[in-house]
Amino acid sequence: MSLVPKEDIIKGRYYLPHHPVIKEKSCNTKLRVVFDASAKTDSGLSLNDASIPGPKIQQDLFHIILRFRIHPVAINADIAKMYRQIKISQEDSEFQRIVWRNDPHDKIKNYRLETVTYGTSCAPFLATRIIKQLALDEQNKRRLLIIGKSAKPRCFRNFSPHFYCTYTSNSKAWMTSSIFQEWLLQFNKQLVSEGRRILLLLDNATSHCVPNDGLSNIKIHFLPPNMTASLQPLDSGIIKSFKAQYRKLQLQKMVELADAHLPTELRLDYAVRYCKMAWDSVSPDSISNCWNHKGIIRFTSTAAAEPLNYENLLDRIRDIFAITPENLMTEREFQLVDDSQEAEMKLTDDNFLVSTVTAK
Repeated sequence: MSLVPKEDIIKGRYYLPHHPVIKEKSCNTKLRVVFDASAKTDSGLSLNDASIPGPKIQQDLFHIILRFRIHPVAINADIAKMYRQIKISQEDSEFQRIVWRNDPHDKIKNYRLETVTYGTSCAPFLATRIIKQLALDEQNKRRLLIIGKSAKPRCFRNFSPHFYCTYTSNSKAWMTSSIFQEWLLQFNKQLVSEGRRILLLLDNATSHCVPNDGLSNIKIHFLPPNMTASLQPLDSGIIKSFKAQYRKLQLQKMVELADAHLPTELRLDYAVRYCKMAWDSVSPDSISNCWNHKGIIRFTSTAAAEPLNYENLLDRIRDIFAITPENLMTEREFQLVDDSQEAEMKLTDDNFLVSTVTAK
């Protein structure tokens, strides 16, 4: 809700009557405000009369209940204040004006409601449509593949990493040709079930050994040698954005542990959670901009990515561990601290033969 400037007051198209609903028998139930978009104006029409409510796009309850019974475990969730999290355009907010004052002695002021409002006939459709659009926007974002050194770390005893990522392991925590091929075949299996085909661009990493068959829905194209930095969208900011988000979560946890006088070592279960949260924070616009920058494919979305602010976290770490100024990393140095670490198996004569046999 925002205050309407004096010069914009005449632009109002509809004022919503509203009243409180108070549960007198309860002392802790919050007051609920009801907006009446069906109130008639002097034209004889209400906002709901002039609005298009939108089609029904959710499934019938019968189908939802049947799907609910398919699996042994079902998870139910609620989106808190769902309507209030969906912003509408300023042009449409002129149809959601209200008058309000905090005190009976104050002058009445004009406000715009800037989010989807309960009581308007189109609100249920808009809310459901937004959820579907978010699912469409995020559907091509692959689950992270995380490779650890242990198949069953102690911290995984009451923790399932598969809620957050695809987890596998080997003694070096490296990407290997066998892990890559297994991931590739699982990806193809998913694409077959979805009826989709894709072109997958790969760099010339030694672990990128492609099986001869089993990729009915994936076409592989390798980037030219020594051209990864020039052509790979991941190197154009996607990885950097992911690392920046992850490092901030890591710093926040370290400060939290230090304040509680606990060891500041980050357990693997927290790292898995933070990887998922960091990947979710990399926006579709950031990914599109990286593709646009490399010029391989042009996307219409060009919203600039907002710089990540580490606030005073690095200063807190400096104070906690008594780090001298000359040894304190900058934000960029901290984000890229593991860039020199090997993440894949180097291809020797022996494992080349193993990879070749596996590919066959």
